[in-house]
Amino acid sequence: MGIYDLLKKLTTKESEIKAIVIAVESGLTHDPKHIEKAIRYYERLGSLKKASQLAENLVGIERAIKVYEKECEFFDAIRLAEKTNDSDLITRLCKKGIKYYKPFESHSAGLLYEKMGNPNKAFRYYEISRSFRNVAELAEKVGDVERAFYFKKMQELKDREES
Repeated sequence: MGIYDLLKKLTTKESEIKAIVIAVESGLTHDPKHIEKAIRYYERLGSLKKASQLAENLVGIERAIKVYEKECEFFDAIRLAEKTNDSDLITRLCKKGIKYYKPFESHSAGLLYEKMGNPNKAFRYYEISRSFRNVAELAEKVGDVERAFYFKKMQELKDREES
């Protein structure tokens, strides 16, 4: 097989996939294999919104969650998981997100710990990221008046510092 034969074969395969994607999007096919090919096509392109929309609309929320989870887009995955009211799934996604974000972004880890109902760890990560407003708001929610007052003052200082 020569280079031209290989190129022709690849071009034909790509055209076939694009035709399947168009057929899925326009509702001409409801074949699960075609839908999965369309989802994977958009995943390969890095178009998560398109892939997750197709998955959610044509397969189900669980598949859309897997699209986001695979790409480490945990906040989007959790947003969809909340629609299922599956607390185990939400907790699992939060824990995966924490492992992923912890080394990179303390604020995100704080948000996930807060969502899991673990205010002590949320406080710690918010403090590391200097998210004093989040600490103050969470402290008010849990009734820690002293901490809320202290971090409101810290936020005021931070705001003055940045202006």
